[in-house]
Amino acid sequence: MKRPLTAALISIAALGLAGIGVAREAGVGSEPPTPRVIDGVSVVSGGVGSGEARAMARLAEQYPLSVRISGRGGEFHVADRLTVTQGQTVVTELHDAGPWVLMDLRPGRYTFHGEFDGVPVQRDVIVGVNGTAVQWVLPSTLH
Repeated sequence: MKRPLTAALISIAALGLAGIGVAREAGVGSEPPTPRVIDGVSVVSGGVGSGEARAMARLAEQYPLSVRISGRGGEFHVADRLTVTQGQTVVTELHDAGPWVLMDLRPGRYTFHGEFDGVPVQRDVIVGVNGTAVQWVLPSTLH
């Protein structure tokens, strides 16, 4: 009698875990990704699911720079590579960055060089002393 009961409990547990996976994919109750330090800069990148996007929006208040990358229709985009420069100096470089990118950057002028499906796009950003939120809308030529 123990075997069928054990098998049933394992099946129920597996279904429960599958449900959790579906909830995470749908963005329900998601937490933001863990911050990473890249080239000395604390960075959080993510926000693909609706729950994770909400978590990133809440976390954005803790970072001097918040960038949200989207298309003209509001659809989110992720940069294959995102290089941040200040003058001629590379500050940091990220791979698979977005659609939300939070960075602990000092106040100043930066240039973001993004590559989206092989297409280079750049944007100048000024980080103010009270922080800056940027909505980076990509050209309509990107799909």
